[in-house]
Amino acid sequence: IYRAIINAEFDGQSESWGAVPNKLAPAAVSVIPEIENGTRVFHHSFGDIAFISTETDQFSETKLFYADPEIFNVFTIPLIQGIEDLALQRPGTIILSEASARRYFGEQNPIGKTLLVDNVRSYEVTGVFKNFPSNSFLQCELIASFTSIGFGKPENQNWGNASFDTFFLLNESVQPQTVDKKIAELLDREIPLEERWFNITLQPLLDIRLHSGDLTSSIDRREYGDYAQIKILIALALVILIIAAANYMNLTTAQAQRRNKEVGVSKTLGATFMELNAKFYLEASIFVLISLVISVIVFIAALPFFNSISGKVISLSFISQSWFWLSFMGLWVLLTLIAGCYPSFYLSSFSPKSALLNTSQSGGQSSIRKGLVIMQFSISIMLMICAAMLYKQITFMRDKKLGFQPDQVIAVMVSAAKDQQQVASLKTEFESLSEVKNVAHSQAYPGISSSGYTVAA
Repeated sequence: IYRAIINAEFDGQSESWGAVPNKLAPAAVSVIPEIENGTRVFHHSFGDIAFISTETDQFSETKLFYADPEIFNVFTIPLIQGIEDLALQRPGTIILSEASARRYFGEQNPIGKTLLVDNVRSYEVTGVFKNFPSNSFLQCELIASFTSIGFGKPENQNWGNASFDTFFLLNESVQPQTVDKKIAELLDREIPLEERWFNITLQPLLDIRLHSGDLTSSIDRREYGDYAQIKILIALALVILIIAAANYMNLTTAQAQRRNKEVGVSKTLGATFMELNAKFYLEASIFVLISLVISVIVFIAALPFFNSISGKVISLSFISQSWFWLSFMGLWVLLTLIAGCYPSFYLSSFSPKSALLNTSQSGGQSSIRKGLVIMQFSISIMLMICAAMLYKQITFMRDKKLGFQPDQVIAVMVSAAKDQQQVASLKTEFESLSEVKNVAHSQAYPGISSSGYTVAA
C-alpha cells in the first residue's frame, strides 16, 4: 500500500504534502495496470469540526472522513454490521466505528438510522466497523461515501485542488518507481505543460509515520514522528545501559577482596576457570533479569501518566506479541554478556595462592576500574549538561512573547451555521454580552486555516 505525495515548487521553494487532486485515483486506476486498487480519503471540510445531530442529541465530531467504497479493498476494515460491497456505494451513506455507534445511538441498532451533518445533509447508517487501532495512521470514527460531497461528483474532479489523501494498492512484485513513472506519463497527457505545477510520487504506507519529516508542515498539518529523534532516544537508552553495565562491573570487582577467598577455595576444591566463569555470568544474568522485569513493571505503571501529559495514545498490546519477548530475551543475553564479561574474567583469574593471601588486586586491574568510573561520570555529566540546555531552550520557547495576546480570547467554531446571516446574528449576540469586549469572525482560527494553509512567524 502506498500514499500519493505531491511535490511542487512555489517562488523557487520546494513544497511537499500528503494529498493530491481528486482526479488522480480514478484516472490512475483505470490506465495503470500495476495498480490493483485505489481510494481517496477526505477529512470533513479540510479538517474542520463536523456537527452531528441524531433525533435526540447533538455532537461535535473531529474524525469524520469521506472515502471511496474501494477503501475496503485497499485497507483491512472489518465490518461488524453491514456489507462491504454496499456500505459506501450510494451518496448519503455512512459507516460508524463501534465507539461512535454507542456514542450516537447507545445500545440501539444503528443500521438504517439517520445522522444530520452540519444541519445540511442527512446520512443513512449502513455499517459499523471495528475501532481503528490506536497506532493507526488513519483515525476515523465516521466514514461517509465520497460521492456524498461535491468533490466526489465526476464533474467536480480536476487536477487543481490537491487536498485529497489518496492510497494505492499495487500488485505484488511491482516496484513503486515503475508506477511513479507511469503516473508522470499520465500527468503529461492530462495536464497541459503550461498548467502543470506539480509532480506525484508514491510513499510506502509503513514510512508515513516516521519518514514524513520532509513534508511541508504548514500545508500537511498532520502529526508525524521523526525517525531522527527515535535514533537519538535509542542512542540515549544505549548510553544509559552502558553506564548501568559499567556500574555493575565496578560494584562486582570492588568486592574482590571479599570474594577472592571464595574463588581460592573453589579452585582448591577443583573448580575450573570455565566453571567459575559460568557462575559469575549466572549472577550477572540474574541481576539483569531482575532489572529488566522492574523496568517493564515501572513502564506499565507509568504509561497512563505519560499518555496524559504527552497527548499520545500508546497501548500495551505489543506486550502480548512475540517480537517483544524475543527482544526482551535478546536484550537480557546482550546485557548479561556486557555486564558480566569483565567481572567473570577478573574474579575467575585469581590463582588459589593469591586469592587466599589477599594479593589478587593488580595495578592494571585497578586502572580498568578507575577508567570505568571516569567513563561513568563523564557520560553522566554530559547528559546532565544536555538536559540543562534542553530545559533552557524549552523554557525560552514557553516564555517567548508571541507577538499577540492570547489570554482572555475565546475561539468558537460555527461551521454548522446554515448561512452568513446566522453567523452575523451570533456575532451580534456576543457583542451584547457585558463580559465581551470585542468580537470578530474569520474563515478559521488564527494560524490554522481550514483551506490547508497556516500562518507562521
